[in-house]
Amino acid sequence: MESERVARQQTGNQTSPQPKLSATPEPDPDLKIVPPQNLATKPMPAVVSTPSAKAQTIDSQIKLPEAGDTWEYTVKDAYGKPKRLTSRVKASVSSKGTVEEFLLDDKLVGEWVLDGKLMLLGLPIDSSMILSPFWIGKEIEKTSIQAGTKCAQEWTCNSSTEHVGRETITTAAGTFDTIKIKVQVNAGLPVGTSFVTGILWIEGWYDEKKKRLIKQSCTTTGFWGRVRIDETLELKSFSPAI
Repeated sequence: MESERVARQQTGNQTSPQPKLSATPEPDPDLKIVPPQNLATKPMPAVVSTPSAKAQTIDSQIKLPEAGDTWEYTVKDAYGKPKRLTSRVKASVSSKGTVEEFLLDDKLVGEWVLDGKLMLLGLPIDSSMILSPFWIGKEIEKTSIQAGTKCAQEWTCNSSTEHVGRETITTAAGTFDTIKIKVQVNAGLPVGTSFVTGILWIEGWYDEKKKRLIKQSCTTTGFWGRVRIDETLELKSFSPAI
């Protein structure tokens, strides 16, 4: 009897086991986990005009420059400081155009395929761009802005072009009967700006027969970088291929 009493007492003293507490609560299966969002917004890329993918055929009667033909221009900034810009033909393909290299004070700064269309090429001068030296005089309303310009790197730009008229001009290279055009480049600074903060005005004079840029002038309205733009470019000399 005594042994049964002790057994009943021990049984009564036992406690029910307690459930284990998990260090990490189990996720609710109905709870949707949303990953952290990237709140950083990417800037809108610059709007840059590019030539049509369709190749342009140049009239066979238009005499193209030959490999080795060299044009030397004088570029002056707002303070009259001169630089020498050289455009040299590396290759010429009948009915297609030319491949030309550009040197600024004898330093190579660019190479372009010129197919006779009106383009703005990027060069390390104050305005950051130059009209294509070779233009056949067509599609004046379609001026494409090429890589290397500030418009292609830092700003949002668009352009419009108009024919101004004819003008006879004289430079160090001689007197030329030219077609004069005017290009307006509107820029939003920095990239992604939807309103115009600066305008670059470009006037260009092309020799009608040689289809060659003879003179260019650039001025600005509003903000166009950190320097004042009042830049001129004039043909100084021409050296034909030997």
